[in-house]
Amino acid sequence: MKKRIITGFIKKEFKQIIRDKKMILVLCFLPTVQTILFGLALTNEVKNIKLVTMAKPNDAIAQKIKEKTLASGWFKKVKNVDTADFSKAENLLLSRKAEAILIAPKEGFLHGIERNKPIQLLIDATNAARARQTDAYIKTIISQVVQERNTKSNISSLIEIDIRVLYNHNLNTAPFMIPAISVLSTFMVIMLVCCMAVTKEKEQGTMEKLISSPATLVEIIVGKTLPYIFIGVFLVCFIIFVGVVTMDVPLRGCLWQIFVTAIFFILTALSLAIIVSTMANNQQQAMM
Repeated sequence: MKKRIITGFIKKEFKQIIRDKKMILVLCFLPTVQTILFGLALTNEVKNIKLVTMAKPNDAIAQKIKEKTLASGWFKKVKNVDTADFSKAENLLLSRKAEAILIAPKEGFLHGIERNKPIQLLIDATNAARARQTDAYIKTIISQVVQERNTKSNISSLIEIDIRVLYNHNLNTAPFMIPAISVLSTFMVIMLVCCMAVTKEKEQGTMEKLISSPATLVEIIVGKTLPYIFIGVFLVCFIIFVGVVTMDVPLRGCLWQIFVTAIFFILTALSLAIIVSTMANNQQQAMM
């Protein structure tokens, strides 16, 4: 392969990409929207739960539970509610002022737990998945508060199983989504853009000129695909950068391993793009 011919192809491809508004839109808009949408907007986390804790004002355990729930980031404070009026608990749920209401025993949380008296938890289960998650959050916080107080009560009813989540212990959505998006978006964009680039040569009638030129078939394929390897690596870097900087996705391990596997993955996407573009007669067929 001649270096001059490969360099010429690379320059030609980049100029063609810059001139084509559709390619610029696919390369820039699609990965950005997918990263923001899946990293921030679409989430499995249940947040902003309106929780009211019904207890006497001097109940230390109730105050500690309130502090922990607000500090967890899952719950938000419900204002202008009389937490000492137990009779209005059900009305708060019916009026949608609260999603969950934790009602302490009359003797207080500490005495009630030590005497194995039930703690009532009312949850609006209109959204069943959200209700189950809310129930799990509140039980976890109560068990933590009770253990910190070193009470001798039996809290086995509050803890069903001891779970330790590895690698993403806070169960944040971004660490799940961003690595998947870096793979999915790179594959889709690179395959789509490469298909469009090759089929565009067919539409414009320049593919015959390339074949009849002094360049060999290998040089044509390498020259057409090599720019998209650079673009694919750039997309991977861009998505990882956005995930780490803006969404606090932890990046651990060797960067060179990411780039080596990314290059092999991009080569696979380009191989499929070449196969599809040889069978498609125009850009619309290639996109489909």
